[in-house]
Amino acid sequence: MKSFGFLYFSCRLIISLLVLTNFIPVKLFSQLIAGNGANNLIICNDGSVRGSGINNKGNLGTETTTPSSSFVPKLSLQNVKAVFMATGSFFLRSDGTILSSGDNTFGQLGLGKRDTTGCFCIPTPKLISNFTAKSIAPGDRFTAALKSDGTVWSWGNNTYGALGDGESLTTVLSNRYSLDPTQVKGLSGITAISAGAGHTLALKGDGTLMSWGLNNYGQLGNGTSSREGCQCSSLPVSVSGLTNIIAISANSLSSMALKSDGTVWAWGYLYGTTSASPSVMSATPIQVQGLNGINAISAGNTHGMALKKDGTVWTWGDNDLGQLGDSTTIKRTTPAQVANLTGIVSIAANGFNCFALKNDGTLWAWGRNLSFELGEASGNKLRPYKIITGTSTIPVSNIGFLAPLNLSSNILTSPTNSKIARLSWNLLPDAKFYEVEISSSGLLRPLIMLTRSNVGFIDVTSGLSIGTIYSWRVRAAYQFQYGAFSTTHKFTFK
Repeated sequence: MKSFGFLYFSCRLIISLLVLTNFIPVKLFSQLIAGNGANNLIICNDGSVRGSGINNKGNLGTETTTPSSSFVPKLSLQNVKAVFMATGSFFLRSDGTILSSGDNTFGQLGLGKRDTTGCFCIPTPKLISNFTAKSIAPGDRFTAALKSDGTVWSWGNNTYGALGDGESLTTVLSNRYSLDPTQVKGLSGITAISAGAGHTLALKGDGTLMSWGLNNYGQLGNGTSSREGCQCSSLPVSVSGLTNIIAISANSLSSMALKSDGTVWAWGYLYGTTSASPSVMSATPIQVQGLNGINAISAGNTHGMALKKDGTVWTWGDNDLGQLGDSTTIKRTTPAQVANLTGIVSIAANGFNCFALKNDGTLWAWGRNLSFELGEASGNKLRPYKIITGTSTIPVSNIGFLAPLNLSSNILTSPTNSKIARLSWNLLPDAKFYEVEISSSGLLRPLIMLTRSNVGFIDVTSGLSIGTIYSWRVRAAYQFQYGAFSTTHKFTFK
């Protein structure tokens, strides 16, 4: 089998947390925690950035390559609102500017140079000049960035077309570098990006997907595992047969997407996607069996993680380091619920471990813990354990992905004398759209679903019966996952 780059580093962690760090209540907001399998970074409400892990390439931004065994020390960074990590680490500031540190062998830090001596890295975060972004997707040897205008830019090593700039077969196989941001060709209206080892996914505003880069296991999802003999595409291609996508997650050699109907789809080199084989390669999306009603997804290196609407967490795939959280190290080909873990509102998987935030504000984690990446030094965790304790004095609804408030219901009359139920709520910062559930029986069977709307109300004109009492609630969808549901509100349709 062909391998590519530092596969064990390709991981993404995105989660919203309430924590108690060093016995002081700390709120993590928006985005978060980021990891690369051996290091993790978090942002706190006092603006501080903290890290724990091996740090041998300076990923923690501590200005050294000394390991950190806890999340207590603070970095000397200001106004950081989001962090992202693969072989390099990126600190996105409130004004859209970006600092980077870590491995820079391939120019993946976007600093206009490569570092090929010493540690091959930059442990002190440096500013990426003359560039702003709203989100970052680091790969192993390259980095992609999403700008606020919906365009995508990339830099670093362009082997296998990772930069998406349309270079020829000869060029993409020649180990070429772009040390400054280069626009990915043919893309506009992009709302989210995610990168694996050598490929990138881009979610369009219409719910379809584009992909480019390495395709040796079909991870581009366009129906082929090769292009022009290079097993790659240097231009974005359409992912086959997928629509109504609301979230994406890429890992080393595969890709995963969540549809608005709550189903999960995956392609590339897969583990646990079907029960017929422990591993399978698919160049087109395959539905992950046994999953429905899913709110959020996250792809680890060779395992998957999904959050259901009922607050339970499901995992599948490789388990040699306990990343499935089932108290064993046995691989599993089908999703199963993580035991004794309920009331979860956010999830995140990195290369070899998982994180889950409960609705009481506590943070739980399991999997690899060989390099202090979970903030302590007691070895791998085969089942969830509470690594940071929350406090009930700061409700979860005030953290990161907020729940809408100020719900109101009004019965209106249209110009044609028909009845209209107008359900309203407050708008939330950074929300992409809102989803409304309406039921006449405790929200067990939603009658109406609102998606892809950025307004603070919905007019219900059908499906309601005069004199019936209805319950409804609303939640916001953000770039990577849903927020918490609001409290339930009731109205009588009359």
